[in-house]
Amino acid sequence: VTGGRFVAVALGSRAAAMAPEYGAEVEPDATALLARPDVDVVVVATPHSTHRELAVEAAYAGKHIYLEKPMARTVEECDAILSAAKANKVVVTVAKQTRHMEMAMKAKELIEDGAIGDIRIIRAMSPFSDYGLPSDHWLNDPGEGDCCLEWGSHACDAFRWFTESDATRVYADYANVSA
Repeated sequence: VTGGRFVAVALGSRAAAMAPEYGAEVEPDATALLARPDVDVVVVATPHSTHRELAVEAAYAGKHIYLEKPMARTVEECDAILSAAKANKVVVTVAKQTRHMEMAMKAKELIEDGAIGDIRIIRAMSPFSDYGLPSDHWLNDPGEGDCCLEWGSHACDAFRWFTESDATRVYADYANVSA
């Protein structure tokens, strides 16, 4: 799709500064943003705990939805989003930017060309544990999930993309080494 434009933003500590940078308007809340007739698609890039509520509200407002990963915190929350989208005939997509990173695209090319050989095992390792965020950042709140939900969603998607299949066996172990 071409010709889209950023018309308005709501929520978050960066909204007021972001709007003028892109020539957009600031709305006081999500309801006001969703009421705008010039908004066709919303990007939900808020804390994980808000995804279900905002996405469902957007669907009932007839807006297509681009969700930052993870889609939601639970299967039930994901099902609620998908149900609202289906009922209102809107499209939902989940951001998986890993597929668009240069090194990931090169790896996929090498796999498809047979240069790497058969994939027998993939091991994911996060290069960081706390993102360098302040301790009071929402991402550090246990109610938002943990590193498996945050970073792990990228790893799982990359594995499925690289192998063009679903996992048959998974093992995970992690620790917060920054505490």
